[in-house]
Amino acid sequence: MSNREVAEAWLKLRDNDISAIVYFENEQLSVLDRTSKVESFQTSPYAKMLESCIVYLDESHTRGTDIPGLPRYYRAALTLGSQLTKDRLTQAAMRLRKLGKGQSVCFVIPGEIQTKIYERSGKPIGTPIETYDVLAWAIGETWADLKRSLALWAIQGRRFECQKGMLNGLDTTKEQAKAFLEDEAADLETRYKPSAPNNDESAHLDNWDMSNVNIVSIVSRCRSFEAMGGFEAAALTKEQECELAPEIEMEREVERPPRLKAHPHDVHTDLESLIHTGTIVYGSTAFVPAFVSLNTTSAGKLFNLRSLPNDLLVTADFMRTVQIPPGSTRASFVSDSYQRPVQFILSVPSFSSPGTISKLIIMSPYEVNQLLPLIGQSDKVTLHIYAPRFNVSYASIDDLMLYNVGRTFSPGSVSRSLTMQLNLFAGSLYLRSLSEWAELCDHLGLLKDTVEDGQEASPDGFLMPPAGIWNLKKSPVPFLRAWLMKVRREGEGIEKTHMGKVLSGARLEESDFAEEE
Repeated sequence: MSNREVAEAWLKLRDNDISAIVYFENEQLSVLDRTSKVESFQTSPYAKMLESCIVYLDESHTRGTDIPGLPRYYRAALTLGSQLTKDRLTQAAMRLRKLGKGQSVCFVIPGEIQTKIYERSGKPIGTPIETYDVLAWAIGETWADLKRSLALWAIQGRRFECQKGMLNGLDTTKEQAKAFLEDEAADLETRYKPSAPNNDESAHLDNWDMSNVNIVSIVSRCRSFEAMGGFEAAALTKEQECELAPEIEMEREVERPPRLKAHPHDVHTDLESLIHTGTIVYGSTAFVPAFVSLNTTSAGKLFNLRSLPNDLLVTADFMRTVQIPPGSTRASFVSDSYQRPVQFILSVPSFSSPGTISKLIIMSPYEVNQLLPLIGQSDKVTLHIYAPRFNVSYASIDDLMLYNVGRTFSPGSVSRSLTMQLNLFAGSLYLRSLSEWAELCDHLGLLKDTVEDGQEASPDGFLMPPAGIWNLKKSPVPFLRAWLMKVRREGEGIEKTHMGKVLSGARLEESDFAEEE
């Protein structure tokens, strides 16, 4: 079986509590899930969900492979094979970094190796094999491996001692250089002539210069390992055969965006006025609808951004990050690589509907730094800390209750529509629950269950005629997919995330939120 075939067979044998298997394919650490989807381990969401994965490492990858984050309760099945040395056994076992501190190993021993362990330990056949029996056998195999290799080592050492005096720097003659040449193949007589008995040590040391101190040391080491026989066979060995796994040396080269001149920061007076009065100046250039500010991105060119809700705003300083390079216009400039992450949110209460938030305004770090003392004294607005949910193991903080400054903020005062706008703009990839997924579909106009009479669903799930709460006339899926994957995640795959599945037309199930419980 190939590594892929082993992974597929093992995954089929496991219950549904295991979602994927980590293994090596094409010399890359990969993840195979139950939908037969294979992706790189580093970019997979399973890199942070190893408790729902099993791991398979073939022999060539049990040295040097490091998989951080394996749960403390993990147990490894370590298979024993012929000529397994202590070093290789230890390397395989130590893929568990917490071995002995919660993690454990059990040995899988085929019948042939069982027999050898019984012979080594002297135990009667059928007696339980203990860990120290396995270690004793592995040490014995290590000794045998050294003994097998020692003859070759001795021949190479003797050859070095004989040849090291042949060179004379730049004055080396052609005859001296020719003395380095060796026979490419042994003749029949050399191969098949009767050899001396193994106990006849002098026969093995013919033509060995025993006056050389280093050669005497080599012979002494061979005697201590009882490896004086086999010199002739080692002398004919031109290349030691061993099984080598192909190694690919890969260096990732990240293509950085061009260096552009930063746009000068500015705190608009209308933003300061908002903090004092709690009122947004109508028509002010200090604020722009968040999605409209994306008109310079490659994703924004795929959709009419003004058809999206405008309750979520960004400040002009947040929107402007770099100056448009000379020779480019705002229409031709693509700002994908220069988008700020969403960190600071200013909530503005509604005067017409007390207890609710009318607008959320995304601010730049510079504005927050300049205006923080003013916001701290304000009873009109509240400053919040926010971060999008890029990993399923992160807790969702879109309720804006993590850290607040300024006006007292009431939980639940932000509408679900406004919260969804914030999460989409920030690039959040995971939802809380199945009901939240249903809400998102209702607002975007995507298919949840079955198509109703008079409706049609496009391949991406958008319903026609439009039926979403946001009353979108065109499918937002291409725009959102490009925005989340190409801009916010800089090309990383999002297929396995909640949003990735939603934007692929897939229906979410309760099992997709099992890790939330």
